[in-house]
Amino acid sequence: MKPKIFIPFREEADDGFDRNRVEIDGQPLWSMTLDRLKDFNVFIDTNSEEIFEKIRDDSRFNHVIAHFRDISLGEAGVSVNDLIRSFLERQGIKHEPVCQMHITTPLLKVETLLSAFQDVEFSSPYDSVVGCTEIQKRMWREDHGSFVPLNHNPLRLTSSSRLQPVLLENSTFYIFEADTFFKVNNRIGFRPHFYRVPFPESLEITSAEDARLANCLIKESFVQ
Repeated sequence: MKPKIFIPFREEADDGFDRNRVEIDGQPLWSMTLDRLKDFNVFIDTNSEEIFEKIRDDSRFNHVIAHFRDISLGEAGVSVNDLIRSFLERQGIKHEPVCQMHITTPLLKVETLLSAFQDVEFSSPYDSVVGCTEIQKRMWREDHGSFVPLNHNPLRLTSSSRLQPVLLENSTFYIFEADTFFKVNNRIGFRPHFYRVPFPESLEITSAEDARLANCLIKESFVQ
């Protein structure tokens, strides 16, 4: 059985960036991402009639099931957890892992996703997997006007290679057991594993600059 991937896709993004019109390597961003996911059963939840019809009518996307988003979940700012719950209930999924990702990560490799799925299968100690970026730099946080070190002692300078890494949740993917989701109402469970996703796989297309960078990387053969 192919692994399941759920992708929520709004026509108007909260940040105002029109993902529908972006092209990566000569094709629409959403189309390129779906093309790379043929090894999975993909479920798209969208409020875009244009995208819904294109997916439904194109034989290239036989591995994709498009669902036109319920009106009650169509407002800006709706929680992705509400969309996940609606999807799981609609499909009757209870006891298997599911991946939620976004249409904006077209450089993410199939091999990476399949490897991450294994972290919640085969009697794994984890109940969820979170795509992340590891940062091994001197990190600080602001706290009521003061600045507090996160992973180092500024009075004892050590080489950056010996610092405790900080993990940045980069939204490449979230994989979780469906029954765990229903318990916590969250895509991150009780025992998550943070899966390091390297650049450029982790590149998220949220601006025209990101799109130009992705196209440059493809043109220069940094990604395939």
